[in-house]
Amino acid sequence: MSHNMPKPLSLPTASQPHQPLAQAPPTLTPTQGAGSDPTPPTQLKALHILLVEDSPDNQLLIRSYVKQTPYRLDIADQGAIALEQFKKNDYDLILMDMQMPVMDGYDTTRAIRAWEREHHRPPAQVIALTALAHKEDGGKILEAGCNAHMTKPIKKQALLEILQACTGRSTS
Repeated sequence: MSHNMPKPLSLPTASQPHQPLAQAPPTLTPTQGAGSDPTPPTQLKALHILLVEDSPDNQLLIRSYVKQTPYRLDIADQGAIALEQFKKNDYDLILMDMQMPVMDGYDTTRAIRAWEREHHRPPAQVIALTALAHKEDGGKILEAGCNAHMTKPIKKQALLEILQACTGRSTS
């Protein structure tokens, strides 16, 4: 049923126009010609974000990127912990590392989607964070239930633009 499928993020990228999720997962990058800063933090909706990332360095980097914004960031360093946090909290957005030991981002996203269906919850936006940039990886990311992906290393400007674009798409 289509009401159980996550809504695609329709975000512009530097190399491609808007793409519906059914075609390919959008690779999220800053919009071309965006020389100015994103909307000042005082005008942003305070998204509640779950970062699922096993690398302490990447956790610190993302935390530093959102420090001066109204965004609330929770961190889980394993997929199983992320799933438990997701069940207990109402997240607007999940930033999901796809390559983690034990329970990777693919399995974690599938488990989140199953839990949402079982509990009749609207699908949260899940953005895959991956160092992989192959076309076949995009299909695997989609099949797992992610809405879009960003390729590592994540740049501050790109992340803040994506978060700003997601403020109008929250599930809470």
